[in-house]
Amino acid sequence: MGLAGTRTKQRFGNDPRNTNWSNDTSRFGHQYLASQGWKQGTGLGLVSHATTSHVKVLIKTDNAGLGASLARRRKDDGKLEEDGIAGLDAFQRILGRLNGMDEDEEARKLDDVRRKVVLEGKWGMRFVKGETLGGTQRREEEKKEKKSLKEKKEKKDKKEKKLKEKKEKKDKKLKEKKDKLKKEKIRSIEPSTSASPTPPPAIASRLSARSKWIKQKRASVMDSKALNEIFMVSN
Repeated sequence: MGLAGTRTKQRFGNDPRNTNWSNDTSRFGHQYLASQGWKQGTGLGLVSHATTSHVKVLIKTDNAGLGASLARRRKDDGKLEEDGIAGLDAFQRILGRLNGMDEDEEARKLDDVRRKVVLEGKWGMRFVKGETLGGTQRREEEKKEKKSLKEKKEKKDKKEKKLKEKKEKKDKKLKEKKDKLKKEKIRSIEPSTSASPTPPPAIASRLSARSKWIKQKRASVMDSKALNEIFMVSN
């Protein structure tokens, strides 16, 4: 921080690196593993060449970025040291072999990654993407899931479309049947109405008396018996 920075006191205990528990062979964990057949320097699990040390915690004492120390931890052959992220290369090779990829092609990809690291090292930091350490099997499974969901959706839409078309056809037939019955009913009513005589038009109330008088006068003229009485003609 420099002379202008705030001074902070640090206290270190008797075991600052927290290694006493791993070096103490009189503890219960060490004795129990030894009784089960474990030996010092061998790994735990099905294979004996697994990881033989505990997880180490590194204390960051500078203000540089998270990936700034990668360039300082390189060997002459261009590979990372063991205390760096060396698993990036080894784990990537393992995933490549599991996925059936060619070793030459996988080595070429790793060389490209190293070259990219060198170019990005000029800026003082480097971020490792999560997909770098991921296999392709998960991606293929996700693609299959998306494809199956898409197919199910298409089948569902197709089924709904068929049901909708069937319903529309049924409604159309029902409507046509109703229209046909309605027309037949109208046709059956029309002859009876045409056979019945048309009623005389209604006359207004104020002209009813005059129309009655005119009707009686015409009736006397049209009747032959009434005419004979008028002209005093005897049969």
